[in-house]
Amino acid sequence: MDDWPAYITRAVEQLETMTDEVAEEEQIEAFASRWGGLSLDIFTQVLEEGKGEDRVLAILALGSSGLPEAPALLSPLLESPVLPERWASALALGEQQEALARPVLQQMLFEEYWLDLPPSETPGGLWAMLLESWRGHAARLLARWQDPRLVVVLRQALQADWQREQALVARFGSGSPVAYARDSIAFALGQLGGFGVLLHLEWPAARLRVALLLLVLGSLFTTGVLHGQNFLIDLEFETPLKAGVRAVLAERFGYTQPEAEVFIERATSDFLARYRA
Repeated sequence: MDDWPAYITRAVEQLETMTDEVAEEEQIEAFASRWGGLSLDIFTQVLEEGKGEDRVLAILALGSSGLPEAPALLSPLLESPVLPERWASALALGEQQEALARPVLQQMLFEEYWLDLPPSETPGGLWAMLLESWRGHAARLLARWQDPRLVVVLRQALQADWQREQALVARFGSGSPVAYARDSIAFALGQLGGFGVLLHLEWPAARLRVALLLLVLGSLFTTGVLHGQNFLIDLEFETPLKAGVRAVLAERFGYTQPEAEVFIERATSDFLARYRA
């Protein structure tokens, strides 16, 4: 895996339907055997002739390749009737902030994908979890446009996520085991300064606390206070990030310092509790 070109490594990271590194290597080796290699010419051929996961992998690889003609190759797939192809193309082009991708990225925040998955798929299935992570990735890419008009869209997406969760519980008895989509939407709203979006949302208190924490973290990401570190560890101790969270809570929401300390403790506990459930 370490010997693969960067565009393949990046594509595999985005196509997380494999269970471990060994399975990833086996799948890529099988792909290379079927198509005769892993060059960009091969991936271009697969884009034209392949189908299923092979074609999605080709989309992601070409999107990560830096190939000058990649946008022209991928743009037509923004209208593909195959949902994973359409979404993968939007993510690949969104990474380059191609304007054509933006409407599809917005659509990804709301679009349902169950009719495009096997009947046996559940919210904990590999493809369902992958597409939920892609939905969240779309929110983060949209935030890069720094367009205040997106606050309304993202707030609607946050509400849609709650409704989607209720529908999954009614259908399957449980919702998605991954919260990446709604976490990323809340984070993106913080990047865009949408501090009032959680008002009047009738959600469980724990869900609201986590959303508010991520919104605050999103706002701090724009100032460089949050820059990729593990925020859960940083919020355990007296760090610049923890001071920044307290400051935003005080300035934007009127929290006193003791109230902010209690909030941080509860919100981080709520965040972790979702993975212990």
